[in-house]
Amino acid sequence: MKIIKNLILIIAILALIGISISSVAAFNLPTYTVPTYTPPIPTYTPPTPIIPNPITLPTTYIPNAYTPPINFKSPTYASDYQNYLNAKAMKAYEDYQKLQQQKKYSEAAKALNTYKKTQKELNSIKKSSSTNKADLKITKTTKNGNTHKVYITNFGKKAAGKSYLGVYDGKKLIKKVSTKSIGKGKTIEVKVTLPKKYKNKIKSFKTDAGNLIKESNEKNNVLKAK
Repeated sequence: MKIIKNLILIIAILALIGISISSVAAFNLPTYTVPTYTPPIPTYTPPTPIIPNPITLPTTYIPNAYTPPINFKSPTYASDYQNYLNAKAMKAYEDYQKLQQQKKYSEAAKALNTYKKTQKELNSIKKSSSTNKADLKITKTTKNGNTHKVYITNFGKKAAGKSYLGVYDGKKLIKKVSTKSIGKGKTIEVKVTLPKKYKNKIKSFKTDAGNLIKESNEKNNVLKAK
């Protein structure tokens, strides 16, 4: 009897389930599915640095042209040096853009810094050439043993008279060499031989060390080199 009662109970439950399913189908009762929530994946895009007041760069240049093809005795050397700086600025700017795309932000920042420094130097030269004064700047040094060749360019609109080149170890003057007059836009080469003990030291080379020449920019006369 107990088994028969259990069978009757199971049949009754199944009948009720069938009626419920039929009712949902008959009356189009809505079914509810619990939605699943997928949290968004956070992404970080570093801000792109903005370059203020970009200079006008040349359309062509020599890649990696960090040694300018310059005739130092040419009367147009000052403009040649500006072209070299323009090429260097363009190279730095293109490196910056490429490194930004590659997400190498630390290296991109260095390239941007090079661009800004070069732009600053170009602006300084442009300002110097707009006044009726001389402006002397050491643009390059080379070394062979203890002998240095120092190239001094006059970026100003006025010729610079005779003066002298000073070489310093810190604040100590270790050598003084007379320099001849330099016409506007021209470059001279000065040879300096130093004692052997200064061979591997960083020295300061200063043009117009005696401050004999009135210049449009007195703060660009020093270049440090070994």
